[in-house]
Amino acid sequence: MNTPALAIQDAINWMMTHNVMLKATPGSSKHAAVSLTPATISEARFNALSESAPIFGQLINAVAENHQFLQEAIEPVAQGDAFFRELLAMHKAIHQKGNAKRTPLLMMRTDFMDDQELGPQLIEFNGIAAGMGRLGSVLMNFIAICKSNLQMRLATGTKTRMQNLSITWLSPV
Repeated sequence: MNTPALAIQDAINWMMTHNVMLKATPGSSKHAAVSLTPATISEARFNALSESAPIFGQLINAVAENHQFLQEAIEPVAQGDAFFRELLAMHKAIHQKGNAKRTPLLMMRTDFMDDQELGPQLIEFNGIAAGMGRLGSVLMNFIAICKSNLQMRLATGTKTRMQNLSITWLSPV
């Protein structure tokens, strides 16, 4: 196996041994998606993308606060989908009683495609759930191990799989 294939296999093995898995079918699971090939961008481009993220946040907040627009936009979907029908019913019930007392906190992850001609294109805008906190710390460990394994392979020129120290406790004594 070549170094990228070994790095990918290390990543998959680590995710499997640290329960970073997704249910695929009843009784089976698959590893979470991962990319080991980030692209480098200039500091100026990074700053431009960073400056555009709050604009998308303001847009999402404006849409979320426009209850009439949400009702009109979701109504056609709700007619054919039970989940959206219930979601819309809850939204109506909350906002028919007057102003719903709430303190919004918008924590979002914004994924861009950096088009050199058209500028940043929004690909995904995801809310960050409180339950994702544990996953973040687990993934930081995962990234550190992958980086260490890859650096060791590159430094030593080895093309063999690295020992996965995180699963040594599984082997018989």
